[in-house]
Amino acid sequence: MTRTWRLTTVGWALVIVTAYRLITLIATLTYSDSMTALRVRNTASSTFAWWDGQWYLRIAQNGYDPHFWQHSALGRQTDAAFPPALATLMASTHRIFGIDYTVAGLIWGFLALIAIAVGLVQLIELDYGRPIALLTLIFLLLWPPAMFFGMLYQDGITLAGVVWAFLFVRRRKPVLAGIALAVGCLGKLVAVVALAALLVDYLHEARNERRYADLAALVGIPIATIAAWIVYSGIRFHHLTAALDVERAWGHELSTPWHSISVSAHAVHLFPTGYRAVLIGDFIAIALLLAATVYLAVRRARPAYVVYAATVLLALTTNGNTSSLSRYALLAFPMFLAAALAANWLYTNRRSAAIGAACAVVAVALPVQFWLIARFARYYWAG
Repeated sequence: MTRTWRLTTVGWALVIVTAYRLITLIATLTYSDSMTALRVRNTASSTFAWWDGQWYLRIAQNGYDPHFWQHSALGRQTDAAFPPALATLMASTHRIFGIDYTVAGLIWGFLALIAIAVGLVQLIELDYGRPIALLTLIFLLLWPPAMFFGMLYQDGITLAGVVWAFLFVRRRKPVLAGIALAVGCLGKLVAVVALAALLVDYLHEARNERRYADLAALVGIPIATIAAWIVYSGIRFHHLTAALDVERAWGHELSTPWHSISVSAHAVHLFPTGYRAVLIGDFIAIALLLAATVYLAVRRARPAYVVYAATVLLALTTNGNTSSLSRYALLAFPMFLAAALAANWLYTNRRSAAIGAACAVVAVALPVQFWLIARFARYYWAG
């Protein structure tokens, strides 16, 4: 008698993200001896640590330094703009195990990617089954800015916290959901916008007597965590709103969506071709996220997913400009669910068209992602 080995949904998710990470790791390391935009030669570790990665390395090695700053046209840029999740993990791993800071950051980035994959497929499978769950993960990884999951960036930690917050809410564990979202907020404060959708999801089915106590935990834990970070950074940088004010040095401040879009649209022609192409990607992300929100609403998807997609879109377009929006769109996992649902519908009703569309998506998404890796590894703007 022979036994056929069949992978579970989580098993397939682990295979997919491991293969994806190996491919992107190799693609990045091919630039380890290249010349960067700074006219310095890359090392194996420096290819993963440009742009924001330099800030996380500095924080991991030296802590938050109120005396260090970089000048920009808009003001002083300090490390108060970067919440502590990744740098703390890198520093702790280095001190306990003696592992290089960059290697530690890459290990935690891969663990975050695994957490995303495991949580996302379990979450989507609850409503839509295995094929849609795995397709959602694949579309997430095909999104070109997914390459940042493999760099010294906090996007993986943030999305992992958000995804598990949704999953814990579905499992009626609001305290764990609050903790998961708090972790996400310590990666990027914008993760707090998930609270509205999480409340919708919890109230959608909650009927127990502890409902208000559970809601207090779900809301209170991430809010208290953000408040603690703001107080700490305020004390450290001698200004209570340091963590918020420093965002202005990156051109981020509350504005209307049309103002943010117009500012970025006006800036497009001011930059070189490669930089311009990345900025155009931000507008593509806006269009796709808007289309996904409408599509999910028309399809009568789970209300929390519609609310979350809409709140992420609103938050990212009321931020003064749309720079890096395509990377921040990684947080909007319902956008990739919408793509999976549309692809499944097309395959069911127009199989040949679905196959052609799939080939077109892969033919565009993978080269763009490898192009972004090549830019980032050589210290050119990649989002």
